[in-house]
Amino acid sequence: MNKTTQPNTIGVDVGDFTFDFSLLSVGSKEVRLSNFRGRRVAVFFWA
Repeated sequence: MNKTTQPNTIGVDVGDFTFDFSLLSVGSKEVRLSNFRGRRVAVFFWA
């Protein structure tokens, strides 16, 4: 890949709004994105 091309990505940019969702934390507690409204949030997924 040369410097002028961008990889195909799907996602949101900083400052974009997205839909509300919930996931289980490492401690098996439900965590909703809407619980963090008004705060900066970084979400990482791994498998």
